[in-house]
Amino acid sequence: MGSNARSDVQDAFDQVFAARVNGVYGGGLVDDHRERHRWVTGCLGNVFAPVWFVAENPSLKQVEKITGPAPSAELQWTMTLGDKLFRRALYENGFKGLSCHTCR
Repeated sequence: MGSNARSDVQDAFDQVFAARVNGVYGGGLVDDHRERHRWVTGCLGNVFAPVWFVAENPSLKQVEKITGPAPSAELQWTMTLGDKLFRRALYENGFKGLSCHTCR
Protein backbone atom coordinates (compact mmCIF):
# COMPACT_ATOMS: atom_id res chain seq x y z
CA MET A 1 0.00 0.00 0.00
CA GLY A 2 1.47 3.35 -1.02
CA SER A 3 1.91 6.20 1.42
CA ASN A 4 -1.00 8.14 -0.12
CA ALA A 5 -3.30 5.15 0.29
CA ARG A 6 -2.20 4.78 3.91
CA SER A 7 -2.90 8.44 4.49
CA ASP A 8 -6.35 8.10 2.92
CA VAL A 9 -7.18 5.06 5.06
CA GLN A 10 -5.81 6.75 8.19
CA ASP A 11 -7.89 9.85 7.41
CA ALA A 12 -11.01 7.72 6.88
CA PHE A 13 -10.36 5.89 10.16
CA ASP A 14 -9.88 9.18 12.02
CA GLN A 15 -13.13 10.59 10.61
CA VAL A 16 -15.19 7.52 11.53
CA PHE A 17 -13.58 7.35 14.96
CA ALA A 18 -14.29 11.06 15.58
CA ALA A 19 -17.92 10.58 14.51
CA ARG A 20 -18.32 7.68 16.95
CA VAL A 21 -16.76 9.67 19.80
CA ASN A 22 -19.01 12.63 18.94
CA GLY A 23 -21.98 10.27 19.13
CA VAL A 24 -21.05 9.20 22.65
CA TYR A 25 -20.65 12.74 23.91
CA GLY A 26 -23.63 13.99 21.92
CA GLY A 27 -25.99 11.81 23.93
CA GLY A 28 -25.46 13.98 27.00
CA LEU A 29 -24.87 11.02 29.30
CA VAL A 30 -21.21 11.82 29.92
CA ASP A 31 -19.39 15.10 30.51
CA ASP A 32 -17.73 16.28 27.30
CA HIS A 33 -14.31 17.41 28.52
CA ARG A 34 -12.82 17.76 25.05
CA GLU A 35 -12.95 21.57 25.15
CA ARG A 36 -10.78 21.58 28.28
CA HIS A 37 -8.47 18.78 27.14
CA ARG A 38 -8.29 18.90 23.33
CA TRP A 39 -5.26 16.62 23.23
CA VAL A 40 -7.19 13.66 24.70
CA THR A 41 -8.01 11.66 21.62
CA GLY A 42 -9.24 8.33 22.97
CA CYS A 43 -6.64 6.34 21.11
CA LEU A 44 -2.99 6.20 20.20
CA GLY A 45 -1.17 4.45 17.46
CA ASN A 46 -1.26 3.30 13.92
CA VAL A 47 -4.30 1.60 12.42
CA PHE A 48 -1.91 -0.39 10.20
CA ALA A 49 -0.06 -1.97 13.14
CA PRO A 50 -0.13 -5.78 13.09
CA VAL A 51 -1.01 -5.82 16.82
CA TRP A 52 -3.48 -3.61 18.65
CA PHE A 53 -3.78 -3.28 22.42
CA VAL A 54 -7.11 -2.25 23.82
CA ALA A 55 -6.89 -0.49 27.17
CA GLU A 56 -9.09 1.60 29.36
CA ASN A 57 -8.95 5.31 28.68
CA PRO A 58 -7.37 7.38 31.46
CA SER A 59 -9.83 8.84 33.91
CA LEU A 60 -10.59 12.54 33.85
CA LYS A 61 -8.85 12.77 37.24
CA GLN A 62 -5.63 11.44 35.71
CA VAL A 63 -5.98 13.66 32.63
CA GLU A 64 -6.33 16.73 34.85
CA LYS A 65 -3.00 15.90 36.53
CA ILE A 66 -1.18 16.40 33.23
CA THR A 67 0.24 19.89 33.13
CA GLY A 68 2.90 21.70 31.21
CA PRO A 69 3.21 23.83 28.13
CA ALA A 70 2.55 20.97 25.69
CA PRO A 71 0.19 18.28 26.99
CA SER A 72 -0.18 15.53 24.43
CA ALA A 73 -1.98 12.30 23.67
CA GLU A 74 1.20 10.43 24.66
CA LEU A 75 1.21 11.99 28.12
CA GLN A 76 -2.25 10.68 28.95
CA TRP A 77 -0.67 7.23 29.31
CA THR A 78 2.17 8.21 31.66
CA MET A 79 0.55 9.33 34.88
CA THR A 80 0.11 6.20 36.98
CA LEU A 81 2.45 3.40 37.95
CA GLY A 82 0.27 1.10 35.83
CA ASP A 83 0.67 3.40 32.81
CA LYS A 84 4.42 3.37 33.21
CA LEU A 85 4.53 -0.40 33.66
CA PHE A 86 2.41 -0.95 30.54
CA ARG A 87 4.53 1.43 28.44
CA ARG A 88 7.74 -0.24 29.64
CA ALA A 89 6.34 -3.66 28.70
CA LEU A 90 5.38 -2.37 25.24
CA TYR A 91 8.86 -0.88 24.81
CA GLU A 92 10.72 -3.96 26.04
CA ASN A 93 8.79 -6.15 23.62
CA GLY A 94 9.32 -3.90 20.61
CA PHE A 95 5.78 -2.55 20.28
CA LYS A 96 6.46 1.10 21.13
CA GLY A 97 9.30 3.52 21.54
CA LEU A 98 9.80 4.85 25.04
CA SER A 99 9.13 8.44 24.07
CA CYS A 100 8.39 9.74 27.54
CA HIS A 101 11.22 10.32 30.02
CA THR A 102 8.88 9.71 32.98
CA CYS A 103 8.33 6.13 31.85
CA ARG A 104 11.97 5.10 32.17
